[in-house]
Amino acid sequence: MVGLVKSSVSNLLWIVSFLGSHLDTALGHWVYEGVTSANTTTTSATRIPVNWAPIFESTDPNMLCNNNTGPAKETLSVSAGSAVVFRMAEGNYVYHPGPAAVYLGMVPEGESAKTWDGSGARWFKIKEWSTGEPSEELYPDWNGYQFAWPWQTMGSVTLHATIPAEVPSGEYLLRSESTSFAVYRGAPQWWVSCAQIQVFNGGEGTPPMVEIPGHIQADDPNLQVDTYSAPLEFRVPGPDVWPA
Repeated sequence: MVGLVKSSVSNLLWIVSFLGSHLDTALGHWVYEGVTSANTTTTSATRIPVNWAPIFESTDPNMLCNNNTGPAKETLSVSAGSAVVFRMAEGNYVYHPGPAAVYLGMVPEGESAKTWDGSGARWFKIKEWSTGEPSEELYPDWNGYQFAWPWQTMGSVTLHATIPAEVPSGEYLLRSESTSFAVYRGAPQWWVSCAQIQVFNGGEGTPPMVEIPGHIQADDPNLQVDTYSAPLEFRVPGPDVWPA
């Protein structure tokens, strides 16, 4: 009987230890929920993902705007040349190492930001985050931990970008893309959100556009990252930032 009790206690302690060691991993998943322009912060312009689960394949259709709740209620107005910010849901922050990027999807004629599903080669990258010291707003209780090499978004709760002055006026989908290399080499994970915006005071630029998914090649060597060993070179997967 004593042996049985000791065995049960040992099993219970192992379970508690296991859950504790994996709690940070679970909490490390995140959702970009709010979006901010010069005068407005709202969650009503974001097609909010249904959960914080990552995407495991670059060819997954959910790479476009994630598995979301459908068109948002609002379309946020943003002046070309001004800042726009993705903000995380309360209590979320970037816990896993990896790069990030923000894209614009140009809504085709006859559609609106609310009706367009994001299909077709109409996307271009306007900002990216790579290796380096943190450059975004940090979670209040962030402990500053980094892996073998630092990432600009580790511990962050925002992604700040500027709508290029060259972007034509019109409606767009604004897309955040965070990549995680937390599991093992060659097994990246992605977190994606899309917001509906209308750009005014735009320019006459003609950005080179790509289709999503399809903007990241599965065999990209920059996806073969070991977080515990810094590579000699690293390039954020996907197209180049426009304008260069």
